Amino acid sequence: MKHNKVTIFDFCETLVDIQSADAFVDFVMSDGEVPNNFFRVSYFKFVKLLVWLRFFAILKLIIRDNSLEKAMRLYSLKGLTKEYLESKTDKFIVKLNDLRIIPIWNILQNSLNIEDSVIICSGGYDIYIKKMFLGMDVSVECTEFSYKENRFTGFWKGTDCLGSEKSRRLEKLKRPQEAKEITVYTDSSTDLPLLKLATKGVVVGKGNCPKWAMEFDYLKWA
Repeated sequence: MKHNKVTIFDFCETLVDIQSADAFVDFVMSDGEVPNNFFRVSYFKFVKLLVWLRFFAILKLIIRDNSLEKAMRLYSLKGLTKEYLESKTDKFIVKLNDLRIIPIWNILQNSLNIEDSVIICSGGYDIYIKKMFLGMDVSVECTEFSYKENRFTGFWKGTDCLGSEKSRRLEKLKRPQEAKEITVYTDSSTDLPLLKLATKGVVVGKGNCPKWAMEFDYLKWA
């Protein structure tokens, strides 16, 4: 019976070999015809300067789980129309498809074939992730863009879908509690709350198993 087994996948560096949220902002900002280009690019260069100065890296040593860099990058897109942003997603999805981590995608496809309930739970953005899985029997929980009068506000809606927010959202879905088996695939230690929700946690990565992941199964894909 479907939903007896729930399989949950992180997206960035689990299903695709990239941090997709920042990459999407960079992708949109690489368009030389982006509206209000001068002011937008000036702000974006300021954020890049903070990255170069290691401001965000130092801040993470003080406040480990924070999304300030991600939020400041995203603010570069403030005021762009929903239609404009959505027009960029098809080409971005082509890029994501080229960066798919095939062994993990095969596991996802197999889960669908045997009628598991499959959930993508990610801090990536809804504007491209939901479109990427359109037509597939997959539920998506991710960070959502906020719009006002059809223009992007520069902020995400509600809470960024990272860390404990992922498990909070999944608990609201209720399906994991009803399942006899919950399997989670992720690459990141920030997903420890999600892994602790699972009956089987699988950490994926390129190299040797990191110390924080020793209590879970490890799948080395490259």
